[in-house]
Amino acid sequence: MTFMTKPETCVDRSQRKRIVAEINRRGGCAMCKHRDKAHEFWDLAFCKSPSRTFPLCMKDGRKPGFILDHETIGVKP
Repeated sequence: MTFMTKPETCVDRSQRKRIVAEINRRGGCAMCKHRDKAHEFWDLAFCKSPSRTFPLCMKDGRKPGFILDHETIGVKP
């Protein structure tokens, strides 16, 4: 476990808030690695798995679950 200083914690928190806001604005499936890239249109995306969408994929315990695609948001992991 790494411990951050207070300024580092503040920066980390602000970056996380920005990422969560972007996920909520664009929809979770558009930011997921498991999205169906063949059926993306009008800035909408859907899960490869049938009858599943964000945020259910984070709560039901089935696979595939939500994994942030860092390329879509422009953030390095």
